Amino acid sequence: RSEADSIRFACVVANTGATLGDEVVQVYHVAPEPVRDAVQDKHPVPLKSLAAFERVSVAPKAMVDVGFTLPASAVGLVDEQGHRKLMPGMHSLVISLGSNGGSRFVDGSTLTVAVEVLTPSEQEEVVQ
Repeated sequence: RSEADSIRFACVVANTGATLGDEVVQVYHVAPEPVRDAVQDKHPVPLKSLAAFERVSVAPKAMVDVGFTLPASAVGLVDEQGHRKLMPGMHSLVISLGSNGGSRFVDGSTLTVAVEVLTPSEQEEVVQ
């Protein structure tokens, strides 16, 4: 992905209860281990960082689609000069249900979106 690209994805939040419910869907960026290792000597890299969130209200026994459109920079890392930079590699966006839900859903699963950041030469190959 280049800086001009967007990352689009959606999930469904269901209310299985009998009362109106609110949920905060959080999206965390997790940098791949090779990227973390490459820059760790220069500056610390968080294990995960909040990339987006959306609060939704869901009627009893209903479902709501929650869509996200993030700039490619959402999977960037801050370099030692304080600039956000895309680092080539397979990054992850982990969807979480609220601060108490961690990254696990009711059934114990996780939802992860894989995002590949390409080097400039790899981007040229894709275009051709």
